[in-house]
Amino acid sequence: MQRSHLILVDDREKTPLPFPAHLVVRTGPCPWHPGSATISLSTSGRRLPTGDYVLASHPFAGCVERKAHLSELANNLFDEKRYRLFADEMDRLRSTFTHPLLLVEGSPT
Repeated sequence: MQRSHLILVDDREKTPLPFPAHLVVRTGPCPWHPGSATISLSTSGRRLPTGDYVLASHPFAGCVERKAHLSELANNLFDEKRYRLFADEMDRLRSTFTHPLLLVEGSPT
């Protein structure tokens, strides 16, 4: 198991997510076989061609596209110009990464 990971953060992120310096992860095969390891995390700002967060060691495995507010997502869905850009972004995520993720922050109320 790799013990440290570099997370690439798109340099256009206005308020990047805070990542802990260390993360304890479960390593046992199931709940009744306990085991854990400590992973070191670090970040580096870069211009990413698509998405907002990518693991440097696995650049095509997963990517996170973040919408910081429900209103940001709504603007992307209901404004014609923004919708086209958003749809293109979603297409790039699907065609580039095996595990793309859309993270939407906010409350439904």
